[in-house]
Amino acid sequence: MQARLDTPQRWMTWSPWERPDPDLQRIFEGPVSGAGASYAFWDGEQGSAGRLTVLSASPDQVQVRFRVDKPQATATDFEFRLTPEGKGTRVTWIATSAGGRVRAALAALAGRPVANAAELEQGLSRLKTVAEAAAAIETWHAERSATIDARPEAVVARIADIRFWIDWSPREILDRGMKEQFAGPATGAGATYYWQGKTEVGSGRATLISVAGNKVQVEVEVERPSPSSSDYLFTVEPEGKGALVTWSISGEKDAAGKAFGFFAVPAEEIESDMDKSLARLKTLVETEAKVAAN
Repeated sequence: MQARLDTPQRWMTWSPWERPDPDLQRIFEGPVSGAGASYAFWDGEQGSAGRLTVLSASPDQVQVRFRVDKPQATATDFEFRLTPEGKGTRVTWIATSAGGRVRAALAALAGRPVANAAELEQGLSRLKTVAEAAAAIETWHAERSATIDARPEAVVARIADIRFWIDWSPREILDRGMKEQFAGPATGAGATYYWQGKTEVGSGRATLISVAGNKVQVEVEVERPSPSSSDYLFTVEPEGKGALVTWSISGEKDAAGKAFGFFAVPAEEIESDMDKSLARLKTLVETEAKVAAN
């Protein structure tokens, strides 16, 4: 349970105030989880902005501060108490705010008035559903690699620019008319790509979690054809005069044993799709390197 509470990215799977709004932009900062992990958010249309930060984390307690800067400055402290109970864990969620302004703080993020107790109960209910489902489902993993004749930093830069993933995805041709939208920064942590298309590509989002040296981490959430989540990790190492790219994907299957990756690639087809994507990435980066050298 601790990992679902002290990892800001995971709040998106259960928070009662989370909404599928591409206008709500986020930037993840600090460590991925634990004390210091945070994300800043802002919504141009609603005029809300603020930050959620993990203050401390241990197996029996997680403390989080939710600060709102707009439309009204306020701060709310969340405390989650985790107590073993039978074969599970009892989670107690306490929200406190200076001046008793919990309602104003939560309403700023939700973009509407909220009933505090009801919203906390809803959040705990969603957290219970997500955590219990995760404990019951099967995980899967795939890994592929390719050598690219280009500088490692050039390869990392191309992978970290999520706006151009479509250039090296072989599934883009399945739906030329799909809708695309970008949120957050152009590159780096928080950059998010939303897609919505026909059954062949489904709908979902890909969020760049971190770019650290030679590693790029991306979280992919698929909504259609079936809800599915997976973590993408790209590691780029020098090899000869070029770079070795290792791409690993870890995900979870639903109760029916199904799972999907970026552009709704079925898990059973993911390795073939990864090979094709890496081949296209290789051609793209090597061509760019040759043009730059001339």
